Formats: sequence, C-alpha cells, structure tokens
Amino acid sequence: MKNNIFKYAYFYLIASILTILTIISLIFYDVPYPIYANNSGLALVSMIGGPIPGALFCVLISIGKNISGLIPNIISPDLLRNISETMIISFIFLKNLKTLQKILITSILLSIFSKPLYFLYYLILSEESYNTFQNFLLKIKNYFVDDFFISLITYIVSIFIAVFFYTVYKKIIERNVI
Repeated sequence: MKNNIFKYAYFYLIASILTILTIISLIFYDVPYPIYANNSGLALVSMIGGPIPGALFCVLISIGKNISGLIPNIISPDLLRNISETMIISFIFLKNLKTLQKILITSILLSIFSKPLYFLYYLILSEESYNTFQNFLLKIKNYFVDDFFISLITYIVSIFIAVFFYTVYKKIIERNVI
C-alpha cells in the first residue's frame, strides 16, 4: 500500500512538472500552440490513476491557476472542461486497444468534445449579457471551421507526450524500481 502511494505521488509530481512547464513556457519562450496548449500532465494522471485522481488533479491545477491569478474562480469552465477531458482519457485508456489507436481515438474525441463543452460550461457559468445561446452556437461553428485541426494536432502532441511518460511508468512498475 505504501509503495503504491509513493508510485502515484511520483507520477503526480511528474504530471505537475509537465503542467507547470506548459503554463510558464509562454513567459520565457515563443513556443508553438500545440506545445504550450498541451495537457500532457492531466492526460498522464488520467491514464495512470483513472477518472477520480484525474479530476482531483484538475481541481489542484485550478486552485493553482486561481492563486496565481490566471483564472478568477476555482470553479471555472476550464476546470469543468479539464474534468471532462479526464473522463474521456480515462475511459479510452481503460480499453484494450493498441497504443496508437488510443492516441488517435482520444485525440479525435477530445478535439470534437472538449472545446464545445468549454463553450457550454462558459454559457452556464458566465453572467455576461452577450453570452447567449446564439453566440454559443456561433462559437462552436467557428471552432469547427477555423480551429478544429490545430486542436487535433495539440491533443495528439499532448497524448503522445503523456503516453511516453505512461510507458516509462509501466516499465518502472514491471521492474519494481520504485
């Protein structure tokens, strides 16, 4: 039991470092969108721990973003979208599929659902007067016309990075390194 807790803590730490590096990369470097917008830390926790540890990680990220001033509220459209992404990632990685299939299916599903869910959560949580259902539909249309493919590339990069660390995790478990 103590060994399992240490293993999870170790990979929460790696996922946290990936997330922090992703967030602060914009401060110091001019990195391409698929690199700085990736959620590889979140994906890693979702792959290893499943939906509940993934959702807890999302809450911790949201608290950190709130404390640092990146988001005004802990419960935000960003938090709810991340939790939704955690559910999708966890569900796919529980399936008995080949790794490439998992990467592609997860990336496609996240590209289709993540941003529209974000817009929906924003519609529900926002108190702005211009945030109407008509604007919600317009945002979804614009997303699929203008940004869908860059989002797909971003998710492929994120999931690929997470799968790399997930593979390392599995090798460490097999060899009882930790």
